[in-house]
Parts: sequence; structure tokens; C-alpha cells
Amino acid sequence: MSLSFFHHKTLSHYCEDSNSPSKFGHTFGGDPLSFGLRFANCEPLHLVYRLNQADPAADMGIPGVTWLPLIYHFPYASIYSDLIYRVVNDTEIEMLAPLNAEFDDEFPYSEYPSAFPESPVAFSKRKYDPALAEDAVPLAGVFGIRQLSDAEMRKAVQIVGKTSTLFDDWAADGGTPGVDFPDWSEEELVRHVYDEPFMQRKPTKECDNPECTPQVSRHEKTENVTKDSMRVFAILQPDAKNRLLWGNLHAQLIWELCESCNCIRVSYQCT
Repeated sequence: MSLSFFHHKTLSHYCEDSNSPSKFGHTFGGDPLSFGLRFANCEPLHLVYRLNQADPAADMGIPGVTWLPLIYHFPYASIYSDLIYRVVNDTEIEMLAPLNAEFDDEFPYSEYPSAFPESPVAFSKRKYDPALAEDAVPLAGVFGIRQLSDAEMRKAVQIVGKTSTLFDDWAADGGTPGVDFPDWSEEELVRHVYDEPFMQRKPTKECDNPECTPQVSRHEKTENVTKDSMRVFAILQPDAKNRLLWGNLHAQLIWELCESCNCIRVSYQCT
């Protein structure tokens, strides 16, 4: 397994490190009930990670939460792939959506485990400089590439051209003027379309929680910040040889946190 953790305020990137000791008690897997977790609005779901917020690498600053559970509803995801939940405290998780999903004991594959084997986890900080193309391009979909100079932007275009099919795909598809913008320059495509490290596309920043309300007052009026409140904070990229989570399906799990209501949205993408 390989979990990447992102902090948007500091533009920091941490990765799961199997060679480092676990100083904070982070774990992958385990039975959620053994940790005392209770689920509201659903049956117990899969605990993918349990992370100690005392570790700066994994601290999301959710009030009243010491242990952050990263969960997913695997057997319920055959139709409703997105999960939205709220971590109320260290023992209670409230499922917000989907509320009417049906259990599918054949998804992701038959005889799917009810819980994953528990193992310790540690994180190490990765080098990331938003002003350098070689650092910014691989995380363009997470942090963007706004801090690249003109010279570094030209390097970014070269990197994208060598490591992806973005330019060829765009030229082949053509597109509709005014809709698909086929006349965009390569720099504009990298700036607005390139979505690494996501397999398909970067998630929308709009919060889907119907209870989410604007929390920021600007210029004596309150703006609807729910349209730009979701931030990707973790991506699980399983090892190519590890089929525990998805069987034969090569997929990512993506966790986002709403900066307005602190709900967490989880989605998966696959190739």
C-alpha cells in the first residue's frame, strides 16, 4: 500500500514509509469495532487507515478528533461509489451519503474480507517545491501549478509531453470551439486540464453535504464557500502487485475534507 497525505496551507506532501518506525501508532486496516468505532446511519464499514492527529504529517485539524479514521464502503460502492461521512469524535462516525445503498457481496470481488489485516504505518516528508516544474507537475491536480515562472512552465510542458498523452489526445479529439477550447496552447492545457496524480480527473471542489452552509464572511457579505471548500488530503495508490483492496482492478481511493463543514468525501478512480 502507499498512502500520500497533502497539506494545502503549507503545500506539504507526506508518503507512507515502510522503512520508518511508527512513532504515532498509525495503522492500516483492522476491525473498526476493536477500536471502539460506532457507525451512525449504516453498518460498520471498512477501516482503511486510522491516523493519530498528533503527527503533523496526518493532522487535519478536525475539532475534537484525536484519531482520524479513513474509511470506505466497499461492498456498497458498486452503484454509489462516493461516500460522505463525518467524524463526530474518536468513537463515532456518521454516514451522510449514500443512505440507501444496498450491500453487494460480489463487489469488489466475491468473498471480500470484512476487515483488512492490521499493520503499523509511518510517514515521511517528500521534497516539494511549487516553483519547480519537476515537483509541481506530478501533483498538479492536487496543488495546481500557479507558482511556476515562465521558464519553469516551459519545462512543465516538456515534462507533460514526455510523460503523458495529453497533447496527442487533445489534438485527436478536436473538440467544439467555445465548448472544448481546442485552440488552447500547450501551456493552458497543462495549467487547466492536466490532472496528475489522478487516474481520471481531479475531484470537484464543491461540497456535496446537503447540511453544509457557508462559514466565511467577506466584505460584509457571506459567500457560498461550499462551491470551493473541498480539498484532497489523501490518495491511496495500491502497489501494482497488491490486490487486497480491489482484486484485479487497478484503482485509487481519494479522500477530501470540506473546509466549511469538516465532512469527508471518499471516491475511487480506476484505469
